[in-house]
Amino acid sequence: MLRPLSSPAPSPLAPRSSQPAGMLGPLLGLAAAELALFGPTLRWEALSIGDAPLAAARSLGQAWRLAGLGGSSLYIEGLHDSALLARGFALALHAGASALVLVLFLRLGFARTFAALGALLFACHPLGVESLAWLSQRGALLGAFAFLLGACLALDRGRATRSPTASAALFVALVAAPPLVCALPWLLGLERQHARAAGRAPRRLGWMDGILLALGLAGLAAGLGGGRPALDGLARLPLALGSLLGSWLWPAALTPQRALSESVPAWLLGVSWLALAGMLALGWRLGRRRPWAALGAALFALVGSAAVLFPNGDGVFAEASVLLASLGLVLALLDALAPLRRAGLALGALAFLACAARTHARLADWRDEPSLQASALGVNPADVRAHDALGQWHLAHGRLSAAQRAYEAALAARADDAQAWLHRGELELRRGLIPGEEAHLLAAVPFLQRAEVLPRARARLAEVHQRLHDDVAARALLESALADEPDELLAWTRLGMCRRNLGDAAGARAAFARASELDPRSAEAWCGLGLAQDKDTVRARECFERALALEPDHPDARSALGRILEDEGDRTAAEAAYRRAIGVNPDSAEALFALAELCNRSQRADEALRYYDRVCELPRATPHFRAHNASARLHMQRDEDELARARLEAVLRFNSEQAEARALLEELEQRQQR
Repeated sequence: MLRPLSSPAPSPLAPRSSQPAGMLGPLLGLAAAELALFGPTLRWEALSIGDAPLAAARSLGQAWRLAGLGGSSLYIEGLHDSALLARGFALALHAGASALVLVLFLRLGFARTFAALGALLFACHPLGVESLAWLSQRGALLGAFAFLLGACLALDRGRATRSPTASAALFVALVAAPPLVCALPWLLGLERQHARAAGRAPRRLGWMDGILLALGLAGLAAGLGGGRPALDGLARLPLALGSLLGSWLWPAALTPQRALSESVPAWLLGVSWLALAGMLALGWRLGRRRPWAALGAALFALVGSAAVLFPNGDGVFAEASVLLASLGLVLALLDALAPLRRAGLALGALAFLACAARTHARLADWRDEPSLQASALGVNPADVRAHDALGQWHLAHGRLSAAQRAYEAALAARADDAQAWLHRGELELRRGLIPGEEAHLLAAVPFLQRAEVLPRARARLAEVHQRLHDDVAARALLESALADEPDELLAWTRLGMCRRNLGDAAGARAAFARASELDPRSAEAWCGLGLAQDKDTVRARECFERALALEPDHPDARSALGRILEDEGDRTAAEAAYRRAIGVNPDSAEALFALAELCNRSQRADEALRYYDRVCELPRATPHFRAHNASARLHMQRDEDELARARLEAVLRFNSEQAEARALLEELEQRQQR
């Protein structure tokens, strides 16, 4: 039951509820409910597509750039190695937020039974599933926990001003989830109402309030490029809030992608705005008699509007971002049920059981990526992001045909989706890397060109040009991509390769150094940096060893380190390095040629010839001149003139002025004339 708000003398805190013994029972019950319902998530891995960018983060800075404080938290918890700690911390945060809801309701004056009921409804409502099950939404979960902590501390008994600890918690909340700046006016109203109920004068606004407001607005401005532009959904705001309210009242079909039709009739928009205005007027009139219900509705409207106006994806709102909006509706519901006493408790208990049952069913959809996207497509068969994510999942598991069908379904749903075009092009690029399937490289070009608005698409298109030995065109595309996205790791790595191929050793070193800064765990970047060292074998060796520490079977780093070992006179270690590289990549021309040269210098001509011939037989756009010439020379020593002639003519067809091949061919012809 709710204590009267008009009595100024008593504190809104119940004396028994403020004691540890009085809180222990509700808190234990809340923890048991959380563990029973969400405990199975501890065994789940991270989502293979939805969490992949953060799981692949190789530095704290990269994780921060991807997802702010939430991404940094996941990196510290070791998401790149295992999801167990991240899952455990997510569950602890969710349980902690639910416990803070219990404390908050007690401080607002609700009886212990109703406060516990409200905390259970908040903890088990299906609208909160995404924030816990989708690890990449850590920022929203962390922000909700910190905001609730700040709210509880701000309502501390006997304080006329907000404590520094409360302000610090709110600071963390806004860093983790900047849209929560829209909930600051609600907290101010809550503090004023709480002070009025306790017979104290409301506190005045201070300099810390201004700092928090500025911080939240700065965070919003910094994140405007992450989703749709702010205010893009303003005209449809009432409809989006109605969709959110419907999801809370009847969570029959929740999905990660919340969207409204782009073509909404003008009359429907007008009616929705009139309805919203009427609801606001009604809330204003009822605010004096039912202040907690009015404040709950205000929290729902403020947080819901922030989620709609500042989305973090293509949908109208993400379920994780409206976690605190759910709290507002729970507060309004408790204010309505408290006067009914036992009947209110019974109705609340039924609502809790219904929510727990729906949440249990909904959690199964988040077990893995296929289940999640199948659930989303069950709600909306034209969900572009779901089709696209399924394609990525199939591609990651080697199901190329299934991935192609998923991408084509995404493009059928939205023909101008640049991300789907990019992934379709990456699929063709992957096929083009299969020996004998090089024609797919050219097939990738039109798909990637349709997605050139994305810097990564330009980086992939540059990779195609690079593999077709057009480094000049590749360099232009990469520089364009980096002008738009200076932290695109793939572009820096590819730019280093282009510059190295074009003879720009200093430029290659700078590009690979930048790539290694962006991702210190990138073996490709460290190997490239080693290859770009100009006669500095000590530094090159350090780079190759670092690359091999990250990826022990990196064939290029292994081959390059073998050459350094051979120059140092350790032919046994060098040969072992070459053979290990070939074992990982039997088509590594660099390793095969280096091993052939070592065998030739070791007077093992027959073995050397086998490796030279293997290099010559690899499918290449240009012949490996040195391997062809060395093979021809050894074949001539064995009087295998026709094979030698074939090797030399392959070189001269590409470059008729190649001096060594011409000299060997002349020697061969003179010998045959004799």
